Amino acid sequence: MKILELDISSCLSSSEYDPSPHRLDPNELPVSERRNFPTIYQCDTCKYKVSLSLKDFSNHTEIIRTNLDSEDFDNFHNYLKTIDYKIHSLLDFYCPSCKQATMVLFIAGPSGYWGEYFVKIQKVLTLKR
Repeated sequence: MKILELDISSCLSSSEYDPSPHRLDPNELPVSERRNFPTIYQCDTCKYKVSLSLKDFSNHTEIIRTNLDSEDFDNFHNYLKTIDYKIHSLLDFYCPSCKQATMVLFIAGPSGYWGEYFVKIQKVLTLKR
């Protein structure tokens, strides 16, 4: 089994939701690009598309709760230890079509000045058998 880190821009329609109208840095995404949610995940194996809503992310914010079986979750967890990545929040699932295990790692919570909910996806991992 092998863990692959996918290119976020090729497997997700959007990687960030932040409704705050302010940008601290000119390199940050403009507001119009930070409000494009739900995001659509496209499986890299079978191209099946899964819609991930803000509610999906909100339900998994700062909670390490898995939807995977323990062996698959342990494989992801061990990989994350090797790259010294500290999990903040995760959303994981099996592709409904090909059953590939997928883990989306993100940070989320109240956003800046407005305090509205934000999501920023940091990594998308898949388990190849």
